[in-house]
Amino acid sequence: MRIRTLRSRIIAFLVALLLVVQGGGFVLIDAAINANARMKTRSELATGTRVFERLLQQSQQHLADTVAVLSVDFGFRKAVASNDRPTIASALSNHGHRVNASVVMLAGLDGMLVAATGRSGAPGTPFPFAELLRTAEASGQASAIVALDTGLVQMLVVPVLAPDPIAWVAVGFTIDDKVARDLKSLTSLEVSFLIPRAAAQPDLVATTLPPELREPLRAELASVSASAVPDVRTAVPHTAVLGAEEFETVLVPIGSTPQGPIFATLQRSMHEALAPFEPLRRTLLTLVLAGVLASIAGSVLIARGITRPLSALAQVARSIARGDYTQWVSIRQSDEIGVLGQALNHMRTAIASRDSELKQHREDRGGQVATRIDRLRSRGTRRGHGRVARSRRPGQGAGARVPSRCRGSAHGRRRPGSAAPGVDEPDGQCHQVHRTRRSRAAARSRAGSARAQPAALLGARFGHRHRAASAATAVPGIQPGRWIQHPVAACLGKPLRRAALFECLAGATGAETGIEPAPETAAESPLAGRVLLVEDNLVNQEIALAMLRALGCEVDIADTGRAVLLAVEDKVYDAVLKSTTPS
Repeated sequence: MRIRTLRSRIIAFLVALLLVVQGGGFVLIDAAINANARMKTRSELATGTRVFERLLQQSQQHLADTVAVLSVDFGFRKAVASNDRPTIASALSNHGHRVNASVVMLAGLDGMLVAATGRSGAPGTPFPFAELLRTAEASGQASAIVALDTGLVQMLVVPVLAPDPIAWVAVGFTIDDKVARDLKSLTSLEVSFLIPRAAAQPDLVATTLPPELREPLRAELASVSASAVPDVRTAVPHTAVLGAEEFETVLVPIGSTPQGPIFATLQRSMHEALAPFEPLRRTLLTLVLAGVLASIAGSVLIARGITRPLSALAQVARSIARGDYTQWVSIRQSDEIGVLGQALNHMRTAIASRDSELKQHREDRGGQVATRIDRLRSRGTRRGHGRVARSRRPGQGAGARVPSRCRGSAHGRRRPGSAAPGVDEPDGQCHQVHRTRRSRAAARSRAGSARAQPAALLGARFGHRHRAASAATAVPGIQPGRWIQHPVAACLGKPLRRAALFECLAGATGAETGIEPAPETAAESPLAGRVLLVEDNLVNQEIALAMLRALGCEVDIADTGRAVLLAVEDKVYDAVLKSTTPS
């Protein structure tokens, strides 16, 4: 799963880092403890092997001394010399019990068995350990650990002297679990004795291991052969797994049979070797767990100290984006996050100050525009009353000159295409021409033959065909109205005067501009029309928007040519105003 939040990443990183460090340290220390314990165990095995070998030698010497006493006993020598087998068998049994021997055998000098206790052999059969007899003939006595049907026996062979050797007596002592426990008490090692069997697991005849580990030991040593059993002086410990427990093991050869070597195994449990280090391991594990918990708590605190201020900064930034400058960043930290919070507070203050200045400037400009519009209305009212008064002066008849408002210029100048100089028309005829043309245009619009078009679009002259048709049907000798003849853009040159703007819009939208002496003047009458204002200067937009709305116009603003085209396609405008720079 992907971690997305910053807090989770910080916590995961710190916890993972501490887990790696603490876990790695614990693993290394544990490995060092195991290696040290294993080395110490193998050293103990080497020492225990030497002690075991020495104990076997001492046991053989003790047995030799015991059997030597038997061989020189007068009664025993007399019984052997009598050659009476029942008497010899009784003597062997009595002397065997005296020295705690499990097997006592008497062999003649020819190597044939004379008598034996138990089931060690039948009289008249060859002595089962001829090699011992040869060794005894050569050195005066012989000893070895041999395997009998009854188990493993430590055998000692000495001559019966009278005073020359007249027979060989062999005394054997069984090696059982008691002997193994005695050796363990002296070596501090687990001791086991095994007899090999052909094509089978060796027989475990004596051991100090618990019963549940005896069969695993036999299975572990099933593949041991004569070549695999090293000399006791060169034996190298190896690890044997018995059940779920590890043992450092050394094989010590102590005898041989036709099926293979007889060997003893000396073992040391690694669990026992590591037992002294268990408190240290538990302490280390406790420290690791405590460190992980502390790292989790610390990482949570660190992440909270980073993410909470960032969340506060984000919240304040969103409030600033909404235009709310009342929220402050309250961060008491003196680190980089605190510096960032202070910078955001300074930015908020600066933005709020600039926004306040812009609002104040807009209000001031709006007040100035309203004042100038009021002045314009007052001036237009005075001019309208003055023109009405002049149009009714006595003496103006049919031969008078055409008033300046009926000529082609907005200020009394004759424009190309107007009537010839000297042609005078009464003011009523001029007014009649305007009314007639507006009535025809309205009739065509209602009939659907003509669509209302804006008087001016981006300074171009639209509606030329309608104006040409109107001019062709005009009354002869009467000057056409200047608002029908020319587009509005023709009278909106810079600098723009309020009176000219008012008259231009009034003519474009069909309002009366001082032509009829109505009770309500043009400056007082609102202009009901839709106007598209084309201007990219913000200050000019504010001024023109305030002026046009004060005149009663519904105004849309476009600041690019594409915006103009989209607006014209979407709506029908009575006029399109665009500022032009006079050439």
